[in-house]
Amino acid sequence: LALPYPPKVGSAYLADKGRDFLLAEQYLLSLSNLPRREYMKNAKLCGVYLERTRYFLKLLGSPEKKIPHYVHITGTSGKGSVATFMASILCAAGKRTALLTSPHASKITERWQVNGKMMTDKEFIDIANKIKPLLNEYARKSPYDMVSFHEITDIIGFYFFAQKKADWAVLEVGCGGRYCSSNVIPHKDAAIITNIGWDHVELLGPSLKKIAYEKAGIITCRCPVFTMEKRKKLRAVFENEAMKYRAVLHYIQPAFTTHGVTRDPQGARPTTAATSSLARCGVARSLVTPLEILQSDITGTAF
Repeated sequence: LALPYPPKVGSAYLADKGRDFLLAEQYLLSLSNLPRREYMKNAKLCGVYLERTRYFLKLLGSPEKKIPHYVHITGTSGKGSVATFMASILCAAGKRTALLTSPHASKITERWQVNGKMMTDKEFIDIANKIKPLLNEYARKSPYDMVSFHEITDIIGFYFFAQKKADWAVLEVGCGGRYCSSNVIPHKDAAIITNIGWDHVELLGPSLKKIAYEKAGIITCRCPVFTMEKRKKLRAVFENEAMKYRAVLHYIQPAFTTHGVTRDPQGARPTTAATSSLARCGVARSLVTPLEILQSDITGTAF
């Protein structure tokens, strides 16, 4: 399978740098046009998505194993905001922090940030040129389907973050969680499931319990797990998954605001539900983050 760059277009009016960026972007987007097993159509075959991602990462030297700390975030809504908050908190604590989000609003490089700075055009072009021959090698040697566009964006993130020597990587799941390519990480310091709603039912399942099951798939090790989900039948799904890995599940109570001051549900001093939960389970200590930093960053915000 040959995967050349698309023909050069617009070179008469595009600067070389802009043209190279466009060609690199279109090359990666072209992966969406390749035939492969349809996503999530057969639950027994979904593991192939993670296997093909791991296979390609090995061709890159397994960069995901070079990042010491991870926070993994999924949910129906709010996961992008929570990921951004967490990255900001870690940066404020002096940690070199990477952030992976999707989709991008206007430019593909928005997906990858380190300490609040997006990947540059040159970095994107360089990484695309690094990946291009490996995609050809993958196509020749791999026993799996070609990696998808979304899988490649996660792979680029791992490679970029390892190059930047990130201490922490905050990852937003693309869809679901259990079979999202971001779930190949070898360890995680915290997993966050914001909430469960009706999203991607054609992929994740026809019921809220099935959707919750897919999102609970980010619980893959013994780590703190946070959620604001209130419904008992959905909490039970999370609890079953947490038990498999002896993970500790924390239910974050929504904070409420009076006269612009956020207070915890017990009427204690101004705080946030997220802050108090982090403190109780020791995550604040594991981040070596003063509680004051957590409060100053997310006071007034309920996950």
